[in-house]
Amino acid sequence: MSLHVAVRSTGVGLLFVLATLLAGCGDSPDPVVHATVDSNRPAFQVAERTRTVAIYNCMLDAGWQGVLGDEDNPAGGNEIGFPAVPDEQRPALNAALSQCIADLGPMDTGFDDPVVLRETYEWMMGQYDCLVDAGYSMPEPPSWAVFNDTYQSEGAVVWDPIGDAAESRPSTQSNSLAMAQAACPNSTAWWG
Repeated sequence: MSLHVAVRSTGVGLLFVLATLLAGCGDSPDPVVHATVDSNRPAFQVAERTRTVAIYNCMLDAGWQGVLGDEDNPAGGNEIGFPAVPDEQRPALNAALSQCIADLGPMDTGFDDPVVLRETYEWMMGQYDCLVDAGYSMPEPPSWAVFNDTYQSEGAVVWDPIGDAAESRPSTQSNSLAMAQAACPNSTAWWG
């Protein structure tokens, strides 16, 4: 079994850390190499990836060798996998993971900066346009004013073009979320 951890912003604004209870640990014969972040991306992607890399590096420092997801993965690549270990080592891995997450505190998406929030909206509009071009029947996107007002009142970005696309084909696609992400990947740095 393996532990799989994902750090994402659902609808770009809500952080969730998913840890499916599959655990693992291992000693690596290779030297420990800490990961870095490609900062040539939108601020919200940098925030998500920075958080994932910080968890990955913390786990390395705690002695747990993981595999960091590919930043170009269509779903965003903010995942860490751990190889299989005996059941008796799972509590130690889970404790180390919990400690790393607690030590980092809440993720700062930067959305309180109006420039970052606007950049995020423009990125999401690019993804929306991509999904429409890919043939998805999409609801009308929020205007900048509605998007901004919603963030200001709810403290989170709630519009989710990928979720809207997946919902538009629930009966015809068995894996509609993955198909929407493949058509217009969350890992796209900038839309043309």
